[in-house]
Amino acid sequence: MIPTIAPLSQVIDGVRVAEGTTTTCDNCQQQLEEGHPVRSRIEQQSLVEEWTPCRLHCERCGYQESLNTPGTALVAGRLGTVRDTQTQSSWLVLLEPEPITVYPYWLSPGSK
Repeated sequence: MIPTIAPLSQVIDGVRVAEGTTTTCDNCQQQLEEGHPVRSRIEQQSLVEEWTPCRLHCERCGYQESLNTPGTALVAGRLGTVRDTQTQSSWLVLLEPEPITVYPYWLSPGSK
């Protein structure tokens, strides 16, 4: 398999951020639902794995998030809802993400 290089915004578009149709800001506990603008800190465990969200903030609190770990990024986007009628389940996803700050692995101390 030949690896494909794609922009971060394309790789994380539609990534699952929470189960159900609502969640809360990790900082102020504001309820967030479909259509809300959000900021998310995402992580990449290695160079070949997918990015996964680890923190979710309302637009106001997202400015307080800082990056100090290689393989992390802060992105802005909005929440969307995916529904699976067969399983009667739904979850929130990140839509139209735009990277704000990226701390890639290649900037980590000792990397080549």
